[in-house]
Amino acid sequence: MQFKESEVSLNQIITDVVNQAYPKASCKNIKINIEVDSDTLVKVDEKWVAEAMFNILDNAIKYSEENTCININTFCYEMFCGANIIDQGVGMSEYEIPKIFSRFYRGTLAGETEGIGVGLFLARNIIEGHGGYIKVKSKVGAGSTFGIYFPILSKVKD
Repeated sequence: MQFKESEVSLNQIITDVVNQAYPKASCKNIKINIEVDSDTLVKVDEKWVAEAMFNILDNAIKYSEENTCININTFCYEMFCGANIIDQGVGMSEYEIPKIFSRFYRGTLAGETEGIGVGLFLARNIIEGHGGYIKVKSKVGAGSTFGIYFPILSKVKD
């Protein structure tokens, strides 16, 4: 993949991704809450990073029951900033987490849920291609948290 990087607001990418995912979430009456720390500029290819974040949010919607919530919060540390996408979905066991980023891997609890297993593979490659990384915490029956981290370019005023 080749990226055309520019300085972009992380909050703007999140807003665009949530707007794109809203119709699917609305069909399941899933509420998406966004809580921003402060706006941060990241040097990324906006189109590709939005694709990666959308893939993660889309999975959160797919694997969450109707009438639940997905929370997205941003954070900023000394060297990295990013967002957590927290769902109330089916979750996964700890041993399965390293496998979910493999091409064509489908979780053991995926069942008949649509998908072919390339979304998280692509998301990880895009995020790592920008010098970032993904962390996952999950518990079967209690949902998952995907933390997406990017190197900080600069903070914008709150």
